[in-house]
Amino acid sequence: MKMKNSSRLLITLSATFLLAAVAQAQLGAGWTQITPTERFEYESNDVLKTISPPPSSFNNGDCEYDNTGGIETFQLLNHHSNRAEIRPNDDYSSGSRQFEADVLISSPSANESIHQIFNGPTGPWLIVREQTNSGGSIRMGGGTSSGILASNLYGNWFRLNSINDMNNNQTYIYVNGNLVWQGTNPGGTFYTKYGCYGTLGAASAKIQFRNAKLFSGGTTNGIGLDGNFELKNEASGLVLNNQGSLTNGSAVTQWTQGSSVNLQWTFIPTTDGYYQINSVKSGKDAVVQSASTANGAGIIQWSFGSSGDDQWRPIWNTDGSITLFNLNSGKVLEDPGSSTSKTTQMDQWDSNGGANQKWNLISE
Repeated sequence: MKMKNSSRLLITLSATFLLAAVAQAQLGAGWTQITPTERFEYESNDVLKTISPPPSSFNNGDCEYDNTGGIETFQLLNHHSNRAEIRPNDDYSSGSRQFEADVLISSPSANESIHQIFNGPTGPWLIVREQTNSGGSIRMGGGTSSGILASNLYGNWFRLNSINDMNNNQTYIYVNGNLVWQGTNPGGTFYTKYGCYGTLGAASAKIQFRNAKLFSGGTTNGIGLDGNFELKNEASGLVLNNQGSLTNGSAVTQWTQGSSVNLQWTFIPTTDGYYQINSVKSGKDAVVQSASTANGAGIIQWSFGSSGDDQWRPIWNTDGSITLFNLNSGKVLEDPGSSTSKTTQMDQWDSNGGANQKWNLISE
């Protein structure tokens, strides 16, 4: 999306405002809401049971489900049950599907699956699982890869969208309207599940869904990390800068936000939710110098290679900013010492939640 400098879209907003913005409609274009019949699935003492259609409330002493005012509450009460889920009867093998819901994870819920896309009798192709790390976070599990997708979620409503597109065999996960994971689906027949599923790993497990919906027939239509961006550091207020260089090895610094292509970057997906951060000016990537795994190693630009030091996973924070984790080192891109100098070279450091490690995406 091209916008004049005076009206650029600041993607990073407060969590509340951002959620309100994306809550207006499903992601992408051309979607039609569908309302398939559903069934409630639960387990007691390893026996799977089904109630169709789902009840408005259910409690057998082992698990609980309640649907009041558009909010569905799923709880595991003890170790006799490991499942309380809604299973829409939406089996499909062509076209596209989107699941959308606002989700609230209550502490101390641990390691529960909140959303699954099943690959027919093969089992779950995709599992979104919550965990206790980083103030309550979600990650990929099951037949997909691991890795934190969003953090500091305990007690905070967030928007979850999944899109499974059979036209291009791609599956996408979005949190608060931001693309946090993309993968190639195996084809075949699929269906959707959501709720609370997994061995009770804490004193209790409670997951809530608000306005859960299904859509079909649409496309992603360029949403997510497509296009050119400036990356604005929360501590310095300056943006990532390649300094106009076209050569390998030149330092990546920061500069005042402006219209120069030196300040513009694109996200090129690689695998498992990682991206090249590619300079529009040079066509080279932001990389950790010499593939270092040490704190303080500088960030330079270099042609894309195979060492993983040029691949970054964006993790969304609850304030809408992102933290960028390097594939090779596991450390994050930062403005060292929260410097406000335009000549400061960026570096990597252990993730600590500091403002100097948070970046706002500004669409060009």
